[in-house]
Amino acid sequence: MVYQIKDVLKQLRKQKDYTQEEIAKKINISQRAYSYYETGRSTPDMNTLIKLADFFEVSLDVLTGRYIKVFSDNNISIKNNIVNGEINIQNRN
Repeated sequence: MVYQIKDVLKQLRKQKDYTQEEIAKKINISQRAYSYYETGRSTPDMNTLIKLADFFEVSLDVLTGRYIKVFSDNNISIKNNIVNGEINIQNRN
């Protein structure tokens, strides 16, 4: 399974226990715009990607899914060899 930006954003947000509105306010975009990123209805531009990567404290490689390895349908491990070593993100359904 290939993970896209929308998948990573949703998992990071849930892991950090933020609402879409809280993140949108922190990076100065509308909640609707952020919601569109998580649903794949639109894709963040480069400046917004950088703000999101800074907010979540991950590299752009992690945010764009370049270092994602799936262990099961409910557990995603994101490996970021560039910035943060390794972080684990668990799906909270």
